[in-house]
Amino acid sequence: MTSTDNIRRLDDAMAERGQPIPISTADMRAEHEAHRSSVLDRLAVVRTGILKDDQQIADLQDHKAALLAEAKQLEAIADAQLTTIHAFDRIGQGRA
Repeated sequence: MTSTDNIRRLDDAMAERGQPIPISTADMRAEHEAHRSSVLDRLAVVRTGILKDDQQIADLQDHKAALLAEAKQLEAIADAQLTTIHAFDRIGQGRA
């Protein structure tokens, strides 16, 4: 049973009891459709935001990888310079 069927049953039950129906089924349907449309619009905005966030995360991960590679290169350069400094120290002390 759909929500439209439930609304019709409610309308019929209220009419049988002589109670006024506060709003028509069509009005309820229009209200629910408007709300659904609003929810779907918001969902689209959220999904777009998620996609943008995912892209930013991917970009940051790429940047992090580049920085880590640069750090390894700088460490290798620093190690080579330290080795050279030690060699000069040994030469200066006559131990080369």
